[in-house]
Amino acid sequence: MTAKRFPRSFVKQIRNSLNDYDQQILLRPEVATMFGDACAECFAHGSDGLVRDARTTVTQLNAMLVDARNSLKQVDAVLAEAKAVGANVNAATTDLGALRADVETSLRNVDGLINELNRKWPFKRDTELKLP
Repeated sequence: MTAKRFPRSFVKQIRNSLNDYDQQILLRPEVATMFGDACAECFAHGSDGLVRDARTTVTQLNAMLVDARNSLKQVDAVLAEAKAVGANVNAATTDLGALRADVETSLRNVDGLINELNRKWPFKRDTELKLP
């Protein structure tokens, strides 16, 4: 019995193998007609046509999964690179902190030296000369 040649008998045979709820749905004429038409289309070239379509779909799905895997590998590489950059930035930030401390120490030393020079040499104190 085929869905294409005997759609009513095919639907009845399928309906009898279902549970009560699904049987009630297939008893509706519009659902039975749509189901019979869909089955006839699926099996138009026999079960081999359906299997061939399923194999084609699986092959396409596998190709899409390979593409997705390759994309995920690229994303993983970018994330690893970003992690390395982040680690470098973290190390550079630590180095910048030490450098800033060195610069501040040097500036304090220079400021102390200028203060010491101003204290010892009277360049800044009395710039006005008085003549007798």
